[in-house]
Parts: sequence; C-alpha cells; structure tokens
Amino acid sequence: MIYIRSLSFYFFYVVSGFLAGLIGCLVCPFLNIANRIKLLSTWPRFSNWILYKTCKVEMVVEGEENIPQAPFVVIPNHQGQWETFFCQYFFFPITTLLKRELLFIPFW
Repeated sequence: MIYIRSLSFYFFYVVSGFLAGLIGCLVCPFLNIANRIKLLSTWPRFSNWILYKTCKVEMVVEGEENIPQAPFVVIPNHQGQWETFFCQYFFFPITTLLKRELLFIPFW
C-alpha cells in the first residue's frame, strides 16, 4: 500500500510540477513581481497538500507565535527537499538567496 501511495504522490508531483512550470513560463513574463511570487507559491502549497492526501504526511509548526512581524532571515538546515517548498509559502513573501557557485553545477 505504501508503494501505491508513494507512486501516486510522485505522479501528481511530477505532473503538477510540469504544469506549474509551463504556466509559469507562459504567464509570469506578464505579471509584476508580487503577483509572480503569489502564482509560483501555489505549486509548493499544492505539492504539500498532495503529500498529505496521498501519504498522510502531516506538517506541524511549533513556535509560530515567535515569528516576528518585522523582516527576518530564515536559514533552513536543508535536511531534504521539503523545507524549500514549505518555506516558500509559509514565510510569504520570501526572497531566496544562493551561492554563486551553485550556478555552475551542470544539470545535464
């Protein structure tokens, strides 16, 4: 049963990622930055919803009341792919920074 759940999650994950990328490429050039971020943040939220519905993975946030209202820096530990998706919509609006060297990693 767990394999069927995992396969169904990955199916929806890949298909929705492809569709989100396609819609993003077609629509985002015509949006301002605020609406672009809102649009692109829907896919991570949808992916986590699918993860919950198919695999019953529940997300619990502890200490949410300690998050300041003023701008702040979030430094995730990157134990996996999950927090990248979660941070994208939980700490909205968010700006992502990366090391310059990461741009030179070949992905082919």
